[in-house]
Amino acid sequence: MSRSSLGTAPRLGALIRATHPLPAASVTALTGALMGGLGAPSSRVGLAVASMALGQASVGWCNDYVDRFRDAAAGRRDKPVAQGEVAPGVVIGAAVACLIASPLVALALGGAEAVVLATALASAWLYNLGLKSTWFSWAPYVVSFGLLVVFAWLAARDELPPGWIVLTASLLAFAAHLTNVIPDLQADEAEGIRALPHRLGLRGSLLASGGLLATQLAVVVVRTQSWKTPVSPPGLVSVAAGGLVVAIVWAGARGRGRLGFYLTIAAVAAMALVLLLSGVL
Repeated sequence: MSRSSLGTAPRLGALIRATHPLPAASVTALTGALMGGLGAPSSRVGLAVASMALGQASVGWCNDYVDRFRDAAAGRRDKPVAQGEVAPGVVIGAAVACLIASPLVALALGGAEAVVLATALASAWLYNLGLKSTWFSWAPYVVSFGLLVVFAWLAARDELPPGWIVLTASLLAFAAHLTNVIPDLQADEAEGIRALPHRLGLRGSLLASGGLLATQLAVVVVRTQSWKTPVSPPGLVSVAAGGLVVAIVWAGARGRGRLGFYLTIAAVAAMALVLLLSGVL
């Protein structure tokens, strides 16, 4: 093996890690699963997954490029750009290239799909470029995840999704944003990040997240009519989701941040399961 290939492999690995692979893969997989549940042909699912993967990579690279000096000052060893493992110019070049390529791939699905995806990516980039440190840090989450559902629905069925499902996705994203930063709350504040969760504080973020999830659960229960059959699988999962929401509020009142973080993940998963079991997706 040549010296150049030995040097290329670590750089490639660092570039992949700079995409934020776990959230990027999760959003991409969610898109594919949603389209599959909607009955889309495999060819269209493949195009949607490819375009979403490119878009998510661009968002992750943009984030690490913009935050490289802050991450370096904080000693973030998990940030390849801040650690000098990959050149900033390479990262931002890859980010812009994928930002352009993502809607171009989506054009194969349709013009509307490409526009929706481009808008969702623009929202995510705006978060990276400044909104993440403001009161409006929640807005890109609400917009982008709501549009993700619209993108998948258009690509799978060539029609817009019901408004309540878009609302459900947006509320889930809002709640997730409020708790997503809890494990890094103190580190973020030390780096000067003052997003909405930081301004609300740990307890405030968890209590607000619990309120949003309770609202979302009420919408799901009413729209799926799972309340009519409480001993059915959707009904039982709805009850479990309600218990998790109560636990989130309790964790918020007690200041149990990490517990509230994991409970939120479980509650979001339970509500998604209600939709699947009810045959909505």
